[in-house]
Amino acid sequence: MTNLQVITKGDVLVVDSRIIATELGIEHRALMQTVKKHIEKIEMAFGVITFDLDKPLEGSQGGRPEKYALLTEPQANLLMSFSKNTDQVVDCKIKLICAFEKAKEVIKTVIPQQSEEIEMLKMQNSILDKQLKLRELDNSMLIMHGKQTVLVLRGYDQSVVEVEKPILEVIDNRSGDRREGMTTKQLNEYLKQQTGSSFKSGSQIKAILEKEAPELIDIVQRPINQDWVLKENINKALEILKRQPRQLLLGE
Repeated sequence: MTNLQVITKGDVLVVDSRIIATELGIEHRALMQTVKKHIEKIEMAFGVITFDLDKPLEGSQGGRPEKYALLTEPQANLLMSFSKNTDQVVDCKIKLICAFEKAKEVIKTVIPQQSEEIEMLKMQNSILDKQLKLRELDNSMLIMHGKQTVLVLRGYDQSVVEVEKPILEVIDNRSGDRREGMTTKQLNEYLKQQTGSSFKSGSQIKAILEKEAPELIDIVQRPINQDWVLKENINKALEILKRQPRQLLLGE
């Protein structure tokens, strides 16, 4: 029905005086003369008129910047009342009313929906940002304290975070007995799985355990004798190792 468009200037709906002139089929200069003639009455009734400067609308004659008015709905309606009610003027009034009503409906329905979507996107971005920071924190804690500590701090049950123990079964050449447990080297690797840190060697682990709990260390006689921690002693050995000064650990 109409090409007459209403725009938002700040928080106010306005219409460009150049568009009104086009709808009336008159020169914009002539419409601006009418505005100038009645500006005191218009501003006294409905506030100060906003003017701007820009090049003419596409399709208009001339290329120099021109002054135009941005009229609110009551300002535009009052301006139109100063014109004779020809068919074209009446049509322009109808288009003007429809354009403002359509703009109001957009503000009433579409904009709130868009605002809700924007708020939702902001919330999602905030959650993603917090998740990213949490991952970065977890990575830092993983390096410093190991996977088990991180998951326990996150509220997981101890049984969930337990890393499978690489238990070996070997035959002791001295007695022929089957022995289950870990070499000190394997214990060191298992410690690294749990905490993210390890000692320099299995020999260092042996020295620590011999100092604090010598009963935990055994020797299994195989083609090459190996320092050994029996299966039932592994958890106690780990407790001792985790209490050691962190400067003894690799990567500290």
